This record gives sequence, C-alpha cells and structure tokens, in this order.
Amino acid sequence: AGVASGHPEGQAPSNAYSQMDLPHLHAVYEHLLVTATPEQAASMAAIGKAAHEDLEALNLQALAAHRRKIDLLLQDRVDRVALDRARAEEIEAADRLAQRIDGLLLNLTELLTPDQRARLREHVNVHEG
Repeated sequence: AGVASGHPEGQAPSNAYSQMDLPHLHAVYEHLLVTATPEQAASMAAIGKAAHEDLEALNLQALAAHRRKIDLLLQDRVDRVALDRARAEEIEAADRLAQRIDGLLLNLTELLTPDQRARLREHVNVHEG
C-alpha cells in the first residue's frame, strides 16, 4: 500500500505529487550551503527559517491524509467512495507540500551564481544518472 500511495515521507518511490520529502530538501539545502558565500548563506538561512513552520505543517497534513487512506484500506470492508475521497485528499495535501518545497527551492536557487548553478547541475546529473 505504501508503494502504491506515494508516501510523502519518502518510504515509497517518488511520484508526480510528492517528488521530494523534507529530509531530502534538508540535504539539498546543506549541499547549497557548501558553496555559498557568507551573504548567500545568510539569505538562505532567512529563506529556510521563513519556510520551516509552513513545511512542517504541510508535511504533517500530508502524513495525516496518507494515514487516513491507509486506515480505510485496512478496514474489514473498504468503502470505495470514502477511499476515493481520501486518495484525492492525500494527493491535494502532498501537492500543497510539493508546491511549497518547489517555491523554497526556487527562492534558494535564485541566489546562486551561474557557476554555482553549473556545479549544481553536474551534481544532480551524477546523482540522477
């Protein structure tokens, strides 16, 4: 069930509506800090701090929606209408989280120089094959 549902916490393969979980986002953030100037690092810290509470809340909402769907699947008799509704809620919650993550990544990468962007592209290409 976890694989089929696209678990937002990364315990299942990524899919269209939950491409990055918070631990991966944190790793990307740390990777960006390695080559950041002190000014960039300060800006990145401010951006991260501003997004932290939103991300945590959205992540909890996505996890709760996922749990509701799993709970329905584990019932003795599955209510298909309720399951469809729960699946839609799960996708919506994961999409809100993905949109916030994408916005944060956009804000962070806008701070990078062309050389830093090129190095980031190389890093991603190596890791994503």
